[in-house]
Amino acid sequence: MFILLKIWITSDFCIPDPADTGAPGTAQPNSNGCISNCGTDIITSAAPDSFARIGYFEAWNDQRPCLNMWPQSIPSYYTHVHFAFANISTDYDVDISAVEEMFKQFKAKTGFKHILSFGGSAFSTSTL
Repeated sequence: MFILLKIWITSDFCIPDPADTGAPGTAQPNSNGCISNCGTDIITSAAPDSFARIGYFEAWNDQRPCLNMWPQSIPSYYTHVHFAFANISTDYDVDISAVEEMFKQFKAKTGFKHILSFGGSAFSTSTL
């Protein structure tokens, strides 16, 4: 069994209508806003000179009851890996205290570019 999903990318379903908060990737309540903010134009371009293989490592995954992964298990085929999530202290310094041991292991893993990611959807869109 399979489900056929039809995705509409027309002005009827993708109207730029950002939320009052101005947070990225949001839309007004009960609207068909463009979450991607890309519009509907078809754009063609030349292929890039090289491709990146980007991964996303969730540092808090060791708190899950199963399917845990440690930095030393990150496959070697990635060219870039994001480490999620860092935080920002009240002094506006980088804060990785909640995942410090995992971050040390991540930094020790070689073979890809290390990228520190901040927050998640709640971090970006929550109000204080």
